[in-house]
Amino acid sequence: MAEGPDFTLKTKETLAKRAGQACSNPDCTRPTSGPHTEDDKAINLGEAAHIKAARKDQARYDSTMSDEKRSDISNGIWLCRECARKIDLNEKKYPVELLIRWKKEHEDYIASGRPPMTAAREVTARDGGIASVIQNAGDGIGLEVVHSGKGPA
Repeated sequence: MAEGPDFTLKTKETLAKRAGQACSNPDCTRPTSGPHTEDDKAINLGEAAHIKAARKDQARYDSTMSDEKRSDISNGIWLCRECARKIDLNEKKYPVELLIRWKKEHEDYIASGRPPMTAAREVTARDGGIASVIQNAGDGIGLEVVHSGKGPA
């Protein structure tokens, strides 16, 4: 068990693996680990974030929870560092119920064996124009294409 309300290393590693080493925020889903230039190293850009805060002065703190419950894996969600910071800076936008839903839906998606999700990003379309890859909740690929070049889009 961790000292106080912090997650153990094992809990952090398990959260990362359960999330497929990807951010659990459905609007992000970016990979949270990758290769380092040195073969025996990897880069970690993920965090085991508390759903209900570890400490009194933090977002979503629940005074009725014990430190044991605060450090339990059920109170953790795997996020990229940017999203972990966002959820703590805007508690009203990211309530406990939303984070629990993100975690469940993301883990269910990972467990389904489908290809990794990708968040919205702008891409260049062949022969000119701009295409945006958008999140798609169903099976298949979702694309929105804005064509400003010559010829077919």
